[in-house]
Amino acid sequence: MGKIIIVTSGKGGVGKTTVSIGLAAALCNASKRVLLVDADEGLRCLDTMLGADKKVMLDLSDAQADPENAAENAVDVDGVEGLSVIAAPMNFGTIRSDSFGEAVVSAARDRDFVIVDCPAGVDERYYVGMPKDSLVLVV
Repeated sequence: MGKIIIVTSGKGGVGKTTVSIGLAAALCNASKRVLLVDADEGLRCLDTMLGADKKVMLDLSDAQADPENAAENAVDVDGVEGLSVIAAPMNFGTIRSDSFGEAVVSAARDRDFVIVDCPAGVDERYYVGMPKDSLVLVV
């Protein structure tokens, strides 16, 4: 199973998404397979910033509905070998703590790294069910 990295902060506008993308690109340049998970429901932007927004048909809420097959909700990012993204839901209140961790852990099975780009604030939904060796990066 791949390593899970959670990028978080108590404040908005500090560069969580920028750090997530930069870290993912650096890992892909080292021939790693990386999945970016956008957990900023209602304000999603990872897919747009990576130019993959036109490919997105499913999002994180779909991955949570079928956590065992969460990785199938990812779209590949053109131009960066080994990088894919799961977009955040467009609506607030759709990320659930009972299945978020399970979906991320499932998606990590066929990746070297999964990077979770969290929204501003501290919310237990993004930590429940994560492996104890997950890395939490506070920006």
